[in-house]
Amino acid sequence: MRTQFTTNPQYLSFSLNVATGEQVSLEVTHLGSSMYLDTGLFIYGPKNASGSDGTPVLAQDDDAGYGQLSKVASLTLAHGGEYLAVVSTGTGAGKKFRLALGCINGACAQEDLFTACDLDVATRIEV
Repeated sequence: MRTQFTTNPQYLSFSLNVATGEQVSLEVTHLGSSMYLDTGLFIYGPKNASGSDGTPVLAQDDDAGYGQLSKVASLTLAHGGEYLAVVSTGTGAGKKFRLALGCINGACAQEDLFTACDLDVATRIEV
């Protein structure tokens, strides 16, 4: 998924669907991201019957990727379903980024199946 930040600070959220026990990696990649961008990455889920993604963060990272980009190298998701990945920045207004999803142990959604969440969701997460 490629997009860009428009304000400071900003939290952009993306949903992804995975199978039970799927082991994934998520990374804000150097290729496709603006130089000198500093990001944070948070993963929530799975979405429950009431539509909530849950409040505990399953995984988070600040600078494990290239430079100050974020990366979760391996996360095993015990339950199948829809998860939420949130990419944040404090000072990246106008900068582009690419969020890549990797499936380590099987077939899950390809990165073009990420869907951007609406601004209301991102705002609630930010608050």
